[in-house]
Formats: sequence, structure tokens, C-alpha cells
Amino acid sequence: VICNLDDLDPGGNTIVTLSVNVDSSVVQGTFITNTVAVDGDIVDIDTDNNTAAVTTNVDRIIDLAISKDGGFAPAVAGGQFTYDFTVSNNGDSDASGVVVTDTLPVSMTYFSSAGGGCAPKADNKVQCDIDTLASGEAISFSITVDVLASVRDGVTITNTATIIGIENESDADKADNTADEPTLVVRESDLKVTKSDIGLIALAGKVLIYSITVENTGLSDASGIVFTDSLP
Repeated sequence: VICNLDDLDPGGNTIVTLSVNVDSSVVQGTFITNTVAVDGDIVDIDTDNNTAAVTTNVDRIIDLAISKDGGFAPAVAGGQFTYDFTVSNNGDSDASGVVVTDTLPVSMTYFSSAGGGCAPKADNKVQCDIDTLASGEAISFSITVDVLASVRDGVTITNTATIIGIENESDADKADNTADEPTLVVRESDLKVTKSDIGLIALAGKVLIYSITVENTGLSDASGIVFTDSLP
């Protein structure tokens, strides 16, 4: 940056204010040195004081945020359900070491994911290693889970996810670092009954034996099952 100044009288001074943009990718804790030099048309009798330098420590200010959406359709017990995630960095600085942890309820288990570098971990958690999230950047990914077939009809289960960066990068607003998604679960069972008699013919005055099989071919557990056999 070159600044052309007006003439200076003996003992006079001019103050120049210079605003610069610090690159958002500069690593936390970096020291940057800015050096200024002055020169003129007239012979300077003391050039030892013609330069000055300032060293500044760089901090990062990030603002991580996470949102989570399960859509409007309920989850089916015994089926699969997909959650969509969007994570962003609304801060002025790049965020590094970004990790999303999705804590699944006991009624769900990890099945698969698309994007986000996600993998199942202990305690029914899913960890997504985002790593670097530039200033103003947002990415999306999804996690698909298996819903236990035994979950009761009409139950609402809550899935909680959090996002964090490395400890020494200050997050300006941690209120949006957690996302909860309540999901309604319904049961879809499909009962089937088949019946056959044992023996070629029925003999008058004898016992006739029927074999009755009841099956559930649906996704969800069936409960309160009753079958009625209407005898002739």
C-alpha cells in the first residue's frame, strides 16, 4: 500500500489509518508482522527511524450452526428413517476440527449415511468429521437409521445432534450448536391367518383337528392379537 502525503512542516505529523482484511484462513495463534517505511524527496539525516513494525496475534472467531430435519412423514417401527442435516459457519473466520455428533435414541440404530464423513461410534452415537468449514460455508448430509420394530404406536422420540470446533477457536453463538428433532413413530403390522384340517375326511362322532397359523408379515410388532374361530 503506497500513501502519498502532503508536505510536513518541521515538528509536524500526519496520522494515517489503514484498515486491512485478515484472511479468514489464518491459523489461530499466528503472529503477523506489518512493516511500514517512509521516504521523501529531501535528504534524510537519520534513516534509522524510517521504518516501524507492529506484530499482532491472530484469533479466530467462528459461529457454527446446525439444523436437522426429519420431514413431515412419521417413522415406521421396524422400518428406516432418514434425517437431513445442514451445518454452517456464520463467523468471520474459518473453523477447523469441526465435528458433528448425533446421539441416537435407544429405539434407533445407525444404518447408513450420505456425505459428512459419518460413522457409528460407541453409546449409539454417530460422528461426522467435517474438518474445515470456511467462513460463510454450509454443507448438507444425511443419516439413515433403523427403527426398532418394538417401538409403540404413537410414541415421539427425540434425536439430538451437536456441532463443535477445536477448543481454542471461539464460537460467537453457541445457542445454535445443538439441534433436536422429535419424530412420531407409528406401527404398520400385517396379520395373516391360514387354516387347514388334519386328516383326509371328518368322521362323524370323532375328533377333527384344525391347524391354525397366525403370522405378522408387516414391519412392526403386532400386539393385542386375538383370533376368532367361528365353528359350524
